[in-house]
Amino acid sequence: MLDQYWTPGAESRLADTAKTSSTGCFLPGDYLHVYLLAAFGASGFDSVLTMLLISIAATVWSDLLGSLSDRLHFRTCVVISALFGATVVLLVWVLSSSLAVLYLFCVVYSLFIEG
Repeated sequence: MLDQYWTPGAESRLADTAKTSSTGCFLPGDYLHVYLLAAFGASGFDSVLTMLLISIAATVWSDLLGSLSDRLHFRTCVVISALFGATVVLLVWVLSSSLAVLYLFCVVYSLFIEG
């Protein structure tokens, strides 16, 4: 049944799409602690705390999204995650001027994007 949709080269297109998507999801998590050190002069603990918050929130959102996907269609879950994630990136990241706001960004971003 799916053979009609599978064309030559489809596997490489899917792999390229997955690589591009993962770069967009994981790049801020990898870059944020370096940004804190450079922009705010944060200590080592403060910069590592961002990675810890991202990991914890992503784990929580994965569990919540898994239970949500049992009740809703998967497209609805993807739309919810994408809309909230885009809102967070466009509003919270742009308005971040202190460590507290960046910590909030870490939690909310990883809830909706990385999870």
